[in-house]
Amino acid sequence: MIAPLGEHDRRGLRRRRRVPHLIPPLLQTPEYAAAACQVSQYPPPPADVTEVSVKNLLRRRQVLNGNDGPGLWTVIEAPALLRPIAGVEAQVRQLNALINAVQAPKIGVQVNPMATSFLPACQPFTMFRFSDGKPQVIAIHDQPGDEIVERQRNEGYAMTFDRLTVAARRAGETAAILTTIRDQVHTVAADH
Repeated sequence: MIAPLGEHDRRGLRRRRRVPHLIPPLLQTPEYAAAACQVSQYPPPPADVTEVSVKNLLRRRQVLNGNDGPGLWTVIEAPALLRPIAGVEAQVRQLNALINAVQAPKIGVQVNPMATSFLPACQPFTMFRFSDGKPQVIAIHDQPGDEIVERQRNEGYAMTFDRLTVAARRAGETAAILTTIRDQVHTVAADH
């Protein structure tokens, strides 16, 4: 269901996103996005389906990069930063892209550390907040697609995300955390 998410992307003032096992899609490099498409489905989709998925993602990301685009606030689980799903060198490039992304004024990224006080057992989700006063919308990301949930379930997801942001490291620490992890991943690659 790419169309509804695309519509929310265009209308949204801010997105709050949780993806526990991977780097959030709107912050993925194309090579990481292709690998994520392959490793997150069984059986893996054909190459042409992966290519279309990456193109759709890049199209959605253009909204984020525009001057009038919405903001993005996400919490990334530390293991996702260490998992080289596209290979070690691709992971280093992905981490470099994240380090650059966190410098953007409309992008907030926090890292939930390995020794966290909160690890919610829920599906990946995105919360869309709108400037036109319409109610917040939650999209739950699952196989085979995304589900837009009813308004009465929104409060639980909002509380989950709020609690997660308290457990995670502060956004101001993210660039340094990502740099340390990148250097560790790069060192592991050099040793092998």
